[in-house]
Amino acid sequence: MTTVERRLHQLLLSVHDFDVPPVYPPGISLGMESDGDQEGEKASVLIENCGEKGYSIVTVQCKDRRRLMFDTVCTLADMLYVISHASVDPHGGYAFQEYFVRKIDGGTLNTESEKQHAMKCLEDAVERRVCEGIRLELCANNRVGLLSDISRVFLENG
Repeated sequence: MTTVERRLHQLLLSVHDFDVPPVYPPGISLGMESDGDQEGEKASVLIENCGEKGYSIVTVQCKDRRRLMFDTVCTLADMLYVISHASVDPHGGYAFQEYFVRKIDGGTLNTESEKQHAMKCLEDAVERRVCEGIRLELCANNRVGLLSDISRVFLENG
């Protein structure tokens, strides 16, 4: 049984949501701009190979937040990397995560394109949940135009 959040990670990875930034109609802002985009606060991902041990070392540094480890571990697992060892060190509002990984076939991330792809996936997994907002659950009888009416109210109120 897969949780909703876990399945969301799998779906976003499968459609390569990180390849193209979302495009919204002119004048539409979804309020998704986050403080995480400010210089020094954006997620930093580094991948190095440790040849003598046969691991790739994935280092993630970013602003600490709830469910951060869940997001990074899910992303690595969805990319078919096996995590052999990990350390997580939160300090002063920031998190330092280090993962020792191998590909499912036992190899390391050797090519620059493999590393870039993994780094981009991890950056996006970390940044995707950064925005602050309100979760709204609405229960209503279904009717024609309901979604349109709800969308209009959000649009009119920014």
